[in-house]
Amino acid sequence: PRICHEICKKYMLLYIKHLFQLIISPGRGWEDIGHADSDPRRLLLNGLLPWLAVVALTSFCRGLYTQTFDYSAINAIIYALVIFVSYFLAYFIAPMAMSFFIDSFTSASDIERRLSTVVAYSTGLLAMIAALENCMPSSLTLMHFLPIYVAIIIWKATPYLEIKTESTGAFMILAILSIIAPPYLLRLALGLLV
Repeated sequence: PRICHEICKKYMLLYIKHLFQLIISPGRGWEDIGHADSDPRRLLLNGLLPWLAVVALTSFCRGLYTQTFDYSAINAIIYALVIFVSYFLAYFIAPMAMSFFIDSFTSASDIERRLSTVVAYSTGLLAMIAALENCMPSSLTLMHFLPIYVAIIIWKATPYLEIKTESTGAFMILAILSIIAPPYLLRLALGLLV
């Protein structure tokens, strides 16, 4: 159990390190991720899922600066579940949606593994935006433009995915519709249900 805990901790820290690397220098970050050659299943279990749990816990920060009495622990738990479930489901929706078209955009032989890696890190970056929103006392206009930066980070992944130059535009439209849009749509839909 202790060895398993240390391995999980190591991969979680590596995942977070790569997230920050992608923010600071997307091109170099994707190169390092390519050299790390991570297993998508391990990336999901030891990287993305713990990260989503941390992000979901930031929903309790809203109670620190909310002036009204209608924000309770129950509301925070529900909001945390909405965040976790929406990003978790989005992680599975994106590769499934992209798999129908991705073969025509790339010549990479292991595209499923690479695509799962890109989706795992992109979902983590989108979840980081949700964590920032939770930790801020008021909504900043700048926060609404951060998904555009995630789109730029995905665009910088085109060499990693070996996307053909002539297919870059079509790939980016597909990526925005498959990776960036679903978490927001799921959060909206799940938020309406509760």
